[in-house]
Amino acid sequence: MPSWWISAEVDLEEPKSNEERDQKTKKEKDRFAQGEQLKELRTDLQLMKQNLHLSLATDDLMRVVALTKSIKDIEKKDPELVYSRALEMIAGANQYNTRKKYEIISRYNREAKAARAHIPRLNMYGLWVAK
Repeated sequence: MPSWWISAEVDLEEPKSNEERDQKTKKEKDRFAQGEQLKELRTDLQLMKQNLHLSLATDDLMRVVALTKSIKDIEKKDPELVYSRALEMIAGANQYNTRKKYEIISRYNREAKAARAHIPRLNMYGLWVAK
């Protein structure tokens, strides 16, 4: 392996103690919505996008700016959106030079890993036996 290669399995910001690890997991848990909160978030997001579309049609610039900011903030809390966007950024990294490319890949790889941990259908570990 070349010296610049960063494995996907290596976490560059490894916590040093149990307390730091607990703080990191709590921070990640607070970062993404889950359960009923996620359902409400997606409903709100859909309504905001409809309002944005109407605001664009009526040329209400202040409302467009406010809704755009709110939509971006809400989209950062949806783990599936964050995960899919991170994968898109990783796939599109080939257009950059080598150094920039691997910076993008390592950044969005961590982003995708954090988001994936909060998507229940992707975290079904163990042995599953069907009848």
